[in-house]
Amino acid sequence: MKVLVRLYGFLALKHGSQIDIDLKEGLSWGKTVEYIFQTLNLGHITIREGKPIATPGYLLIFLNGKERIPETPLKKGDIVSIYPPVVGG
Repeated sequence: MKVLVRLYGFLALKHGSQIDIDLKEGLSWGKTVEYIFQTLNLGHITIREGKPIATPGYLLIFLNGKERIPETPLKKGDIVSIYPPVVGG
């Protein structure tokens, strides 16, 4: 199944703004995030059952625009968004 990963900021500069990934049907949100972080070399990710995923202190990660618990199953056409910190003023 194909899932779209959208990257922003320095992540988009490094990897491109969009990546299509092929995943096993019914893969959980937690396993998907682990796969993405390993594939893009984004560091260690902490996954706790029943709680939103804690990224390495600086990235925001969403499934279809919302935080999800790791057990959430993915569907074909889902969109993963990863945002680095935004600064300025």
